[in-house]
Amino acid sequence: MTTDKISGKAAQLRSMIIKAWRERWTASQYGTQVKCVLGRGVSGDVYGLADSLLQQALTGPAPNQLLLSLLSHSLATQLVSHSATLHAISKFSSFSRPHCTAALLSLLLSQRPYMTCRSHRPEECLLLSTGLVAVSVWALSTTTQSIARLVELRDSQVDTTNLSKVLQLLQWLSTDRVASCLAYTGRLEDTELHQELLTSAKLAAKACDQVYIFSPENSTLEQDLRLAVEDLRSLDPTSNLTTSSPSSTLSHTLHSLLSFDAVLCPTSDLTQLAGQLTTILSLKGVSLACLVCEVTRCCLLAMNEHDGFEVLKWDAFTLIKLPRLVGMLVGDNGRGEVHQGLGRLLEHHTLLDMTDARCKAANSFELVVRSMKGLLTDSETEQLVAARLSQLEHRKVLDLKPPPDSRDVNLIIKADSTLATIIQTFENRTTEQSEFENLLSVMFHIIKGSSFDLLLSASAANGTLTALVTKLLMFNEGCKESQGESVKVSQNRAALFDMTFLMLVYMVQCFGSSVVLKDTSPCFFSTWARSCMAEPGVVKPLCGWGWGEEGSLVDSLVQQFTQGEVRTQVVKWHNVCNSVHSVMREMLLAAECGVLGGDIFTRLCQQLYSKLCCFPVCVVSWLAS
Repeated sequence: MTTDKISGKAAQLRSMIIKAWRERWTASQYGTQVKCVLGRGVSGDVYGLADSLLQQALTGPAPNQLLLSLLSHSLATQLVSHSATLHAISKFSSFSRPHCTAALLSLLLSQRPYMTCRSHRPEECLLLSTGLVAVSVWALSTTTQSIARLVELRDSQVDTTNLSKVLQLLQWLSTDRVASCLAYTGRLEDTELHQELLTSAKLAAKACDQVYIFSPENSTLEQDLRLAVEDLRSLDPTSNLTTSSPSSTLSHTLHSLLSFDAVLCPTSDLTQLAGQLTTILSLKGVSLACLVCEVTRCCLLAMNEHDGFEVLKWDAFTLIKLPRLVGMLVGDNGRGEVHQGLGRLLEHHTLLDMTDARCKAANSFELVVRSMKGLLTDSETEQLVAARLSQLEHRKVLDLKPPPDSRDVNLIIKADSTLATIIQTFENRTTEQSEFENLLSVMFHIIKGSSFDLLLSASAANGTLTALVTKLLMFNEGCKESQGESVKVSQNRAALFDMTFLMLVYMVQCFGSSVVLKDTSPCFFSTWARSCMAEPGVVKPLCGWGWGEEGSLVDSLVQQFTQGEVRTQVVKWHNVCNSVHSVMREMLLAAECGVLGGDIFTRLCQQLYSKLCCFPVCVVSWLAS
């Protein structure tokens, strides 16, 4: 956008503001006309709309209330930002017009509950921070000038009112948690403005020495002003925070312990974690209800992470394993503590709202409460759910939209209930030729979309992961050899071997071979995964790739890939997986020596990864080793 275009629009807006005053436009008329000038989605800050409104409103000895009301309307409808308005107000220095000063103070005090930043630009928050610092400097200058006028005039009612209003503004700037934190950030962002604030605070403190001249004898105005000026000068947002709060320090301790169990050891039996939490309970000297509240709060905080497999582990831990963990902590005599702890959790309604938005507006608190039905009576459950519903009623007035990467947390509960059916289906299946098509159909539904991730998270949480791994290993082992069968049956056998191989590889990637293959019988996949599969932080020597390799099979595979077809009849797929890396080795050597052209090498690679998915997995594992 060129400078000429910006200046042209700014002049058009100034002309429109004068016309609005002459014709006494209503707020809706003004809003319609401004949007026509600005265009869709364009902020008035680009053309200095807030500055233009204030300049026109404060031209005379008395403020133009119509234009000030239009500025308030612009703030409410987000035509201008609070940061731009604060910077515009801080430019006013005509303190000889006290009625204009009074109008600005009233505007600032009325906007206190709504001071926020709505822009998607990250720098907008910093502009709001520096705007609050600029207004702090202006408020201190207003304090100095108002005292000077009252010393001279004594009975000026408007200046007395202004001094009272500026005291309220100073107190808000120094005591409100959000405003003080933003102002503290703004001081670090603009050090020159910070130095100007310190100078203004020094002048304001000196001016307070003259307050006794016009204030009544029993008035505390001078002390209040001095305290407000000093608080603003030495601003420290952490001064009002309670120190050594048991719950605040407890959450830092708990989160690392819970993360270790939920993310790194999702198949643990919770015995060690329960013992650690019991030790913390006695060391910290907190109540059991407080511990229940903080453990649940940590889980809800973790559920607000971005989507991925780890956040699904947290969903499963919170909704499946957490009730068991709480039951181990409270035992049989502490059931009432669970109700109190979950009741305390309602105080963190902002966290609950965030979790609901991340989980596609599901009532996350209700899901947690109902998952602990064995630890609560029916009346306690309904009481907690009703309390949360009353909070949601107040939230309905806000147009809260879930983020684009939100997920349906109810699916983890459905996956938990579906696992038993899947394992029972696997129990009734064998690796006979007649079962191949049925097994492939079941496998397809398991891996479709994000279903497999949900099933893995739920199985790790409810203890059925071992049973699922055992059945997949059985099917993979039963399909590894094709002998004397029709082409269709051999293709189905190859597809089933390939699908179970990929599912097992993904499970090892998610949980590690030490978890997935623990206590499993020796078989092809367990040997291959332990010896050959690349895992983070695990070094595996290349000599592990020598077992099961057949030289004649390598020559046969090279010939098949060259012809563009892979034979499925009379094939031992475990030997193929153990030999396919040697095919890639021969291809690389041929290409390096110039025997194999680039086009032929590319075509052979396409043949290698387009037939069965287990081929590229084995090759990439070999290359990574």
